[in-house]
Amino acid sequence: MTLSLKPFDIPALEIKQLLDDNAGGRPSRQIDYIAGYLSTYLGAKSAIVETDYVDRHYVEEYSAHYARLLHPPPKASTRLHFFQTRLTEAALDDALQADSAESMETLLQGAYLGFVVLRPLPDTPVGRTILAVPSSEGANRQYSPAWGRHLVHLFGVELTIRGLPFQQQDVAVGACATTALWSMLAGCVRRDGGRTPTPGQVRQAASRRHRGLGPGLDKQQIADAIHAFGRRPVTFKTLAGADNFSMHLQCYLRSALPILLEVKLPDGEHHAMVVAGFRGPDDDEPAGPLCWQTGAVTLRMPGMTRIYAHDDNHGPYERFTIRDSDAEDENPVLVSVDRDGLPIHLRGEIQAGTVALYPKVRLTAAALLRFAAEWWPIIEKATAGATQFECSFELGGRYLESLYATTLTRAQRRRLMSDVQMSRYVGVVQFFVADDRDRVPLADLVYDTSDIDRDDRALEPLLAVVPFVDALRAPFEHELKTRRADCALL
Repeated sequence: MTLSLKPFDIPALEIKQLLDDNAGGRPSRQIDYIAGYLSTYLGAKSAIVETDYVDRHYVEEYSAHYARLLHPPPKASTRLHFFQTRLTEAALDDALQADSAESMETLLQGAYLGFVVLRPLPDTPVGRTILAVPSSEGANRQYSPAWGRHLVHLFGVELTIRGLPFQQQDVAVGACATTALWSMLAGCVRRDGGRTPTPGQVRQAASRRHRGLGPGLDKQQIADAIHAFGRRPVTFKTLAGADNFSMHLQCYLRSALPILLEVKLPDGEHHAMVVAGFRGPDDDEPAGPLCWQTGAVTLRMPGMTRIYAHDDNHGPYERFTIRDSDAEDENPVLVSVDRDGLPIHLRGEIQAGTVALYPKVRLTAAALLRFAAEWWPIIEKATAGATQFECSFELGGRYLESLYATTLTRAQRRRLMSDVQMSRYVGVVQFFVADDRDRVPLADLVYDTSDIDRDDRALEPLLAVVPFVDALRAPFEHELKTRRADCALL
């Protein structure tokens, strides 16, 4: 392994040249996209090139397929680390000569933007890549729900990068569905403390009961792979329109769950990509709430100005919006947008979304939406405000921790923490009044996710009702008595 420093005088040109040189110099949409992303959105000003890098994900693909070729490619890869400051050889030498690793860590960590692995595969060079999210996307950007923390070792120190892994599909080992499934599982498995699976492991798990198929995956294979890694697949459709589908997306993204998206392209082919995050409305890009009418109730959730998806045909964190189709009785469509949120082109028609839930989470986003609809009239009648809601699945302990920043009294917090037994993950429905400048919490409903959604409201798996305004306490108490519900009311 050798390390070399590459500062950039003209980043837009030199990053592209650096990636091209280490990828064999062949044209690549993915290389072009990543070069533009690094220069325009991340502001990269230097790179450290790590040659002869042994990447676990590529090595497994190599042993499963490439090593058996008559003329196999090289086994080692090149890893390029990018930084938002212009590093110098003198600064690196000073840090290397310091008495502790702290100087090197201080020099590198604050400027670290992530890495790109380039495989010695001329047609599909982009291997496991984890890049930071752009810092120029507005104050209300909401990426963090969909990815985890990754450790990177460089110059004897441990760096941290938060992101969702991306990789270019290689038809020989894993087509788009395998690559997208790998990216989604990487986020889910790491969230619960596991080791990121490799694309080869994902492909093997998906094909265990389906020998002899081509590189693509069908729905059953995707479900088999998710089960193999200890997760429960849940697929949700687009039948209720773009806003309802977006509510499902937002719920799962707030729960730190990437979403496998099935899209029908304009040419009729089906394509898979992974939704990694979303951006809510802010001062730069205001947006109205998502609205979904169910019965006599119209639910309102904060809008999304765009979603961010890993598309292996282009690159990581590509920007899209979701809207209803212009044609009647057709699924919502995915539209690519530019940096300002303006439409570029139609990407395709959305068919479905799939998430990989922790196995003991038996509730779904659809269940939380139904619970919100049942309590909505009580909330609106008592507050007479512009009520909105959000929902998510959270670790029970983390939800309790969040209550320290609320208006609950010490006695209320103590009662909830000592008297209410939480499941590992809880479903949380949060009601609030939102205007242009503020957000006033109204109430939280906390659900036991280890139970199922039942038709009998008295058996609803409700653990606690947490009102933040006094006007809601009496209506909640009356409704709970009517339902004969056994739960805590703070």
